Amino acid sequence: MQYFSFLLDENLICVMNDIFAAGSETTANSTAFVVRHLVQNPHIQKRLQDDIDRVVGRDRWVQLSDKPMYGRMSAIFIISDKVARC
Repeated sequence: MQYFSFLLDENLICVMNDIFAAGSETTANSTAFVVRHLVQNPHIQKRLQDDIDRVVGRDRWVQLSDKPMYGRMSAIFIISDKVARC
């Protein structure tokens, strides 16, 4: 049992907090990167807004089931991720 002494509740909680914080930071950085580039490229931002309006309209919230219809948005996030890694 001594081999698993590192699996105490306190250690697991600390590890889970680290994993959550790292994921949150990555998501925040990626989102900030995309927003910055959209602000710098208003023509792309306009096309993206047009896509959202076409799929969702202005009467309801975006739903996960809408995701397959967002080709341009998916492409923007994929390209931004690749650019950010360079």
